[in-house]
Amino acid sequence: MRVLGTGRANGGISFLHALGCGNGCSAPIDLHMTVSLIDGKTENLDDKHGILEASLDWWRAKDLSLPEGDLGWQVHSDIPSGMGLKSSSALAVAALNALSNATDRTLTHLSIAHAVVNIQTQTGCSLTGGLDDAITASGLGMRLVDNNDLGYAAMLKIFNPLDLEIFIVLRGRRKSAIDKAAFEALQPRFEEACLKLLDGDLLAAFTQNGIAVARCLSDDEALRLYSDIESGSTDRVAITGSGPAIAVLSETNSAAATAERLDSLGLNFIRTRMLQVREDDFVVDPWEDEVWA
Repeated sequence: MRVLGTGRANGGISFLHALGCGNGCSAPIDLHMTVSLIDGKTENLDDKHGILEASLDWWRAKDLSLPEGDLGWQVHSDIPSGMGLKSSSALAVAALNALSNATDRTLTHLSIAHAVVNIQTQTGCSLTGGLDDAITASGLGMRLVDNNDLGYAAMLKIFNPLDLEIFIVLRGRRKSAIDKAAFEALQPRFEEACLKLLDGDLLAAFTQNGIAVARCLSDDEALRLYSDIESGSTDRVAITGSGPAIAVLSETNSAAATAERLDSLGLNFIRTRMLQVREDDFVVDPWEDEVWA
């Protein structure tokens, strides 16, 4: 099978869950996904939400050109799926980038993010559309966004990357469905985290969001792990997304001690870093106004 185009995207961790107050914020991490568009049908069993086909459907619906013949996909990823690490957003971003590469039709990062919101909503893999996750997966860094606004005004604040080591504690699969009412009940807690972000106190917002998400999910194990992992350290610990993965933020000079502590607790984890911000001026070609979802 011949590769027609290739796209790439990165994973991320949450600093503010958008279901809590409508605003969301994710930070990019150094875990990546590569998607290739190939000639010939394929079966992608790991794409449980049908994101790859939905990406093709979105492309066709916008009347954008495609290579002739049957099309399929190849996916290579080091982002664990279904863990709250933005793998669904990364899959959609990488698929759209592959389509763009295959057809020489360039989309701005913001246009791709809008398309991903449409795709994730249509496939049911995101309750909020995930604009913050799509922005992060497309390589635009860490931004606080209004998930209810798809215009330029959605970008509420842009943050410089934190120079931190990140440990991702993997805890198996999510055990229960997400209860929107539980998030609504704790909306003031998420609004407090949002205000901390606006004030530039990223680590406090991360912690506040993590506690609120754990309570919304009735995840007592996560709350216990927060205490165990943070004990005697300056690390910050929180669920990412809707879990079940837990992110641990550690200063470089204490990362070795963090790794030893996680080992001593018998936890399964992977180690990575936050990615650097890439500047983008969001210049849009006139035809893209019709492409935005």
